[in-house]
Amino acid sequence: FAARDVIVKCLDQMIKRFYNQWLFLFLFPFLCAAQTYKSIGVEDGLSSRKVYAIQKDKTGFMWFLTHNGIDRYDGRIFKHYTLKVDTTEVSSLQYLNWLYTDSKGKLWEISKRGLIFNYNIISDDFKLFYTLPEETAHKTRMPVTYSFIDKEDNIWLCTKGAIYLYNTTKGNVKRYEINILGNINYIC
Repeated sequence: FAARDVIVKCLDQMIKRFYNQWLFLFLFPFLCAAQTYKSIGVEDGLSSRKVYAIQKDKTGFMWFLTHNGIDRYDGRIFKHYTLKVDTTEVSSLQYLNWLYTDSKGKLWEISKRGLIFNYNIISDDFKLFYTLPEETAHKTRMPVTYSFIDKEDNIWLCTKGAIYLYNTTKGNVKRYEINILGNINYIC
């Protein structure tokens, strides 16, 4: 009787597994049909065909860093934003590079020239938060080769001679000298 019970139990498991697989295969097309995709472009209001970065914020807006600035998309309408330092517009072609959201859902734009902008939801614009200091020997800002926002909302700005760690909560900056050949292009 023990062998018969084992065989019955095995057959029962095989039937259940077979039934679950067929049920999955039957329902799978219905699950896939629920997803639809829509392409958007300049004909829909996007300011440029060249998109360098895309982020989704905590409210569900999609943000596009384009050749002409930053565009916000709510699913129907685009709104275009330009970034300014004082009254001078920042050229996205030359300066804008990275678009990030932090752990709190705040949107940040970081430029090759070390300009850090933050989107202000109340005034509906981007405010300049931090500017990388000029190198005293060259009187220019070292180009940022890579930027990153970590889990503690620190912004890492990597240049050829140093790494700047900007704390978005406290507003302070730490500078770490580095002595490497080449550029930093990625942080793990």
